[in-house]
Amino acid sequence: MSGWNDGDGWGSANKGAPLSHDVLKYYRQIKQLIDGGELGEDEQTALIANVYKDIDANKVHSKLAWHREGSVILEQVLQKSTPEQVHSFLKSFFAAATFSDLCADRFSSHVMETALAVLFKLSCEEELEGVKREVGKELLPLLVEFCEKVGEAWGVLVIDCHGSHVMRTVLKVLQGEAPVIRIHGTNRKHKGHDRKHGTRGAAKPIKLKPISALEHVQAAFICDFEATTVADLSELAYHPQGAPVLQLIIEMCPNGTADQMIGALFGLGADSKLDTSMMYHAVGSHVAERAVYCASAELFLEMYNELFRGQLAILVDDGCANFAVQTLLSRVDHLGLAKGVIQELLPHTGSMLQRGRGGVLHQLLLLCARLRVCQQEAIAVLATALEQRALGAEDGEQSEQGSVRVLLDMSTLGSSILQAVMMFDGVLSKELVRAFTDQAVERASELCNDATHSHTIEAFYRSEALPKFKKKMTKSLLPKLCDLACDKFGSRVLEVIYKASEMEMKQKMVNVLASDESKLSANFYGRFVLRNCKVARYKEAGAEAWQQAEETSGKKKAQFEDLFGGGEEAAKEEVASSKEEKKRKRKEQAEKDGDEPSIEAAASEKIEDLFKEGGSADNSEPKKKKDKKKKHKVEPDGATAEDHAELRELVAAATSKKKKKKKAKVSESDSDDDSAKKKKKTKSWAF
Repeated sequence: MSGWNDGDGWGSANKGAPLSHDVLKYYRQIKQLIDGGELGEDEQTALIANVYKDIDANKVHSKLAWHREGSVILEQVLQKSTPEQVHSFLKSFFAAATFSDLCADRFSSHVMETALAVLFKLSCEEELEGVKREVGKELLPLLVEFCEKVGEAWGVLVIDCHGSHVMRTVLKVLQGEAPVIRIHGTNRKHKGHDRKHGTRGAAKPIKLKPISALEHVQAAFICDFEATTVADLSELAYHPQGAPVLQLIIEMCPNGTADQMIGALFGLGADSKLDTSMMYHAVGSHVAERAVYCASAELFLEMYNELFRGQLAILVDDGCANFAVQTLLSRVDHLGLAKGVIQELLPHTGSMLQRGRGGVLHQLLLLCARLRVCQQEAIAVLATALEQRALGAEDGEQSEQGSVRVLLDMSTLGSSILQAVMMFDGVLSKELVRAFTDQAVERASELCNDATHSHTIEAFYRSEALPKFKKKMTKSLLPKLCDLACDKFGSRVLEVIYKASEMEMKQKMVNVLASDESKLSANFYGRFVLRNCKVARYKEAGAEAWQQAEETSGKKKAQFEDLFGGGEEAAKEEVASSKEEKKRKRKEQAEKDGDEPSIEAAASEKIEDLFKEGGSADNSEPKKKKDKKKKHKVEPDGATAEDHAELRELVAAATSKKKKKKKAKVSESDSDDDSAKKKKKTKSWAF
């Protein structure tokens, strides 16, 4: 791979003559047909095949990619193509122009990202799922070639406003993250377009197992960045396009290499000068945040002592550096370190509220809740700060009622603080929860239907608050339960309330919902409430059957939690103990039975002995040894007709196990033999 910042002319691509009007008209019609969604599967397959034939005939691979409308068409066609078509097109596409020119163009860079996403998906089928393709048409080698070429040109692409996006996509692929395809150029004239068409926000990336064939490419990237000078790394950390790439590199590197790069960036070495300016920079603060997140435990403690300790108030006050503090708080897992951080930040709670540093305050309260430390002090300081904010005075009287009122009026910031406090110990937060209940009851329906405070109500019902507070809130909501069920946010809150309520309150809720079932069944959100609260079962089977079903469901959930709550180790120990118990019982049974043969074995041995030459049962030495182990004696006389009949009965009993044994008159000397054989039979069946 090439070194840092070498190469030139990434923007000097010779694009040649533009596409003619007739060619553009043809591809616009193709786009309309694809967007229309009216084509059948066979028709769409034939259309895609014709598009590829036209592209090959006119040699417009790169020209389409460099055009604003043509690039969108190529992205759509690539997603609907067969693996063979993708392989054939990309081979010609990569050869049509310089690779760095395709990555650095405003429009073709999007085509490259889509091509990489399609390649990764199809290559995962070959690598992870074992899909076999025609020889010479495999896509995994093409994916490896793609990543290698980006690696060769990374010095040029890393600081390019378009090429850096392609490079980021490659780095994500190397870590096994499936790229999210979002075709550019769609006519979104207003923000409501995504919300209307169900594509609001970016889709969550899917994390897969990294492809083993790309390991050498990943190692080459790490080696190149490891060999980069400290000055060049610092330049990347402050560069708008280079900083996101550097974050991914730090995340991709092993702990030792990442620690070296982080230490070099902040000057943490013995011979280096400490540098904290990155945390205060608008771009560099993102790299600092990622460095805090990816540092090893030893380096994390060193960073706290050198960069954060004693400076937390200054860092929190800055608009950029406070994000690094948030990441620091989210990583603290030691009780002593947590106490030190909390005690340093708690006195500045009022200034954090005033400066709008809700993210830091939220993480601070989450730290108190997560490690169960300094919760009482945090509640007291928070209440004082909120009361002072409400009164607008320096010395305000502490009051939970005033504190909660302020938080409920603060919308997003207040909701995040309340959600964190709800995770505190129920005894310590009792008074604050009581005040919240008194304030929220007055406008409970409004809070449940609110996009922000609906999460606050959910956190309240999931908290360790006393049941009487939850019951009071639920009673206030009963008259407006159907209105909640028909609301987007209220329906979600209603289901949380239902799960957290006792059986008596559940029945009251179902009664209210059943009284207006027609209205709820006609509503999109109401239908889900009816299903999850089992209103139909309540009306059809009656209250008693519904209650029994609810109790059974609750018991199953409790059993599931008990079974899997202890983790895999507890489950393994339980299985191992049961196996040991079964093994022990088998061993005891075997010792109890001794070496006595089964009925089938005894019968076959006697039959074999009786039909030997001479017809004697005791004419062989091994037989005498075996008979010594038995508790009864074998008669020295030869076998009689009665002995043969008895043996036939034994064989019949051993094979069918259903026929009853015939009664026969035997001599007094044979009675002991009969009782011993019956005893053997019982033991064999029991075993």
